[in-house]
Amino acid sequence: MISEEQLARLVALYSEFHQALDPFHPSVLKAEKEFFELLHSLHTTHAADLSYDDFRRYAVRRCKLHLWKNRSLPLSLFSQPEIGLMPSPCCWQQ
Repeated sequence: MISEEQLARLVALYSEFHQALDPFHPSVLKAEKEFFELLHSLHTTHAADLSYDDFRRYAVRRCKLHLWKNRSLPLSLFSQPEIGLMPSPCCWQQ
């Protein structure tokens, strides 16, 4: 759905505002705005058949997985049931 170049741009923007210590800093607010503008553009051009919310969840999940693989996010983030990305570790064992 999203090319590697587009994903890299989304990840950079997402990381800048999601992991910010000061969420109201002008550069953080700018990154958040750019993230959602790019997300909206990608939805329109690549996934108009999906609802925007489904596409947003897909894109944010891809960003989080990318950051986690590069160890920028803790694994515990992915075991929170409200996020719905991965089952908790207790569910991994059979």
